[in-house]
Amino acid sequence: MKYILAIDDTDNLESIGTGEQLENIIEVLEKDMDCKCARVTRHQLFFSPEIKYTSHNSAMSTIVKTDEPPGSIFEAACEYLQHSAAQGSDPGVCLFAVDEVGAKKDAELRQYGQRAKAEYIHKEEAYELAKLHGIMLRELGGEGIGVIGALAGALLRLDGNDGRYKGNFELGVNHDNMLCKDILAHPYVDAIMTEGGDALPPDTEVFITQMIKTVNLMNESVLLVKRQQTKDGKVFVNLSKKELKKY
Repeated sequence: MKYILAIDDTDNLESIGTGEQLENIIEVLEKDMDCKCARVTRHQLFFSPEIKYTSHNSAMSTIVKTDEPPGSIFEAACEYLQHSAAQGSDPGVCLFAVDEVGAKKDAELRQYGQRAKAEYIHKEEAYELAKLHGIMLRELGGEGIGVIGALAGALLRLDGNDGRYKGNFELGVNHDNMLCKDILAHPYVDAIMTEGGDALPPDTEVFITQMIKTVNLMNESVLLVKRQQTKDGKVFVNLSKKELKKY
């Protein structure tokens, strides 16, 4: 079975971030249980004075593939955060089975995820939606508002077209040209596309300008590029961290 696991609001300004907390949970699941987890994605949620957040109001998610009972996965994640979430945080945990989401249910759930990026949602609504669709959702302390973002993060991961993958990685040499087919040989890159959705042919050169960061599009880890004018003409370059902030 395939599940989506998401957490939110587990940190404070002095602690490790929520993304690192989820990576630690992944380590527990893969070490102690028969689970295989995908890379963590960060999902930007709504900024508002009404919302209490540490720095950026973002939720973190991963995909878990396993034959373990879903309750065991959920409890393992909750148990870890009960001991590791930062003082003063409002942790929330969410888990659901992707294969049990039908077309009608899928549309309603995706809508909640998109709304959480644009408006304030109350905790009660998150619990009502989770109960209606059999989604596991739990608050682990504080005001419990982390459940709003945890549910949103999971549903945005379900959408498959939201979020940046956590962390950067090196690809060749900084300020170096690489062929797309060589870039695609890296395990963290599934596709190379322009923001307009055009995939680059295998023999196209891309000028690597900095550490690489990919985004989640069509449920793939995508390196986004753009055309840029240089003294030698127009070339493809990877988007900067600043340019990727909208994802």
